[in-house]
Amino acid sequence: MVITPIVNDGRINRSKTTLNKIVAATISLLRKNNNGQIPTAQEIAVKSGVGIRTVFRHIDDMEGLIEEVNRRYLHDLESYIAKNNPKQNSKDQRIEHVIKERFYLYNTYQHVFNLTITSLNNSSAIRTGFIKFNHILRQRFEDLIPEIKMINKDKQNLIDTLISYAAWFRMTKFNNTKEERLIEELKLLFLMKLK
Repeated sequence: MVITPIVNDGRINRSKTTLNKIVAATISLLRKNNNGQIPTAQEIAVKSGVGIRTVFRHIDDMEGLIEEVNRRYLHDLESYIAKNNPKQNSKDQRIEHVIKERFYLYNTYQHVFNLTITSLNNSSAIRTGFIKFNHILRQRFEDLIPEIKMINKDKQNLIDTLISYAAWFRMTKFNNTKEERLIEELKLLFLMKLK
């Protein structure tokens, strides 16, 4: 039996480094613009310090790039959740935690949600990422507040809608409601519904 040694191929390492630069540049541009627009390949090339041809050697199309960006965002979200586990707290503490956590995530990933709103119908990668991201948030809510499973599905969906990005954005950006006030109101409402 012959064992083939693992060779550290510089080309593979450079290729991974370049892809990481392209993805990091895309994320940086999304955060900077925060206008819901996907950066152009030219903008990504300039930001990442590579040529436009290099961008397209590493990605087949913008959908592929968005899929890679989604993978990284989902990994970051799952890592964040794994590090923050307040299951041992009282129900009202857990409710407050889950609301504050959602709002933290909405502030952190506002650029992603804005992009989703503007491009949901135009990109299957964005649609898929949106569904996965929201599924993780819904599952997180159920893990931290298992009492929600005791109420009917319509009320569960209503509670989930009340802490959705759309509701948060409307209340904090359009209605100028302070997050602290919104957290208190939602906490009281959830405590009444989740007796």
